[in-house]
Amino acid sequence: MPNLPSHVKYILEILEQAGHGAYLVGGPVRDFVMGITPKDWDIATSATPEVVQTLFPRTIPTGIRHGTVTVLVAGDSVEVTTFRQDGAYLDHRRPEQVAYVTRLEDDLARRDFTMNAMALDLRGKRTDPFGGQKDIIAKCIRTVGDPAARFAEDALRLFRALRFSAQLGFAIDADTRAAMTETWGRARTLSAERVRDEVEKVLLSPRPGVMEDVLALGLLSSYVGPLAKDTVPFVQLSALSATSISRWAGAAAILAEAGAIADPVVFLQTLRHSNTTSTIAGTAGTLASALPTDPIALKRLLSRYGSAPVSVAAQVAPLFGNQASSYVLEQIFSSGEPYCVEQLAITGGDLLTIGFTPGPNIGAALSALLEQVIVESSLNQREELLALAKEFLQENTR
Repeated sequence: MPNLPSHVKYILEILEQAGHGAYLVGGPVRDFVMGITPKDWDIATSATPEVVQTLFPRTIPTGIRHGTVTVLVAGDSVEVTTFRQDGAYLDHRRPEQVAYVTRLEDDLARRDFTMNAMALDLRGKRTDPFGGQKDIIAKCIRTVGDPAARFAEDALRLFRALRFSAQLGFAIDADTRAAMTETWGRARTLSAERVRDEVEKVLLSPRPGVMEDVLALGLLSSYVGPLAKDTVPFVQLSALSATSISRWAGAAAILAEAGAIADPVVFLQTLRHSNTTSTIAGTAGTLASALPTDPIALKRLLSRYGSAPVSVAAQVAPLFGNQASSYVLEQIFSSGEPYCVEQLAITGGDLLTIGFTPGPNIGAALSALLEQVIVESSLNQREELLALAKEFLQENTR
């Protein structure tokens, strides 16, 4: 048996001592077979949720309707789920009801892919009724049983197949891919949040080019139109830092350039991104394909949108052959050349001292001064700006 964290081993031991079958299942077993240290732990057991709750002093009924109890041990948590068979998936996401079973094999039969349908007991004995280890060795993603039935049950599996392909570098079995081509429309039943999370895992993976498969299968048809023209291959997103904002900005820029989305900000909002991500990544996606290299034009963009969106746009711009904007932007930042009102050598309070009255004319004056400083940074001196402000006041009070 591979080395287990003490809290995982403890839970397995308590369940076994109470006379119940207890196994690591799913992702942790797959990771062990691949020589990867698991990050998450899932346990399946013949014990009912009620029994699990009596065996451990601290539990949370996180998914008790579907047989899952979270067991808390010394600051760690593990989901423990009773062996079950699933009822009908009327919403193409979760079963309407579950039936508890006593055989591990029956529980494994309900799972999505063969590589996730393996189990390990405390002694290291592996249960692998569907050839998961063989498929891992072959680097193949294959559903358990009839692929069309698996995707009809849970439409999120369409995305998960591609996500695993992107993360692991595995190919999708021919029959499984054929079923995805037939059942792709089920993806329209999924919530935007679920779609966003799975797509993000593809974008952040070592193989973001799998995004092209996501689009080709129509899985984003509720959010993205057809690509009107050839554009940057999504594989080039791997050149960007593997952060959510950078990769989404790059993807949005590619889709916008191809005519598949009209507004990157709206696109990200529709996928229920946070306001911060939608604004920064969406604005960067809008700007990236035509980002200027002229320092004055860049400073005007910085003034209008702020440094974060423009900086991300400069990271994405090389995808469209623009290497210079990033360099020019670095020069602006390192030089200290002003590009926002806060960097001016005077404030609104200073304007009040020379005769301005409180109100919108102060903001208008500062904006006008900033425009002059953007064009000629040497003007950003207190006396120079006060003199220019007096001229502005005189011209607007005639």
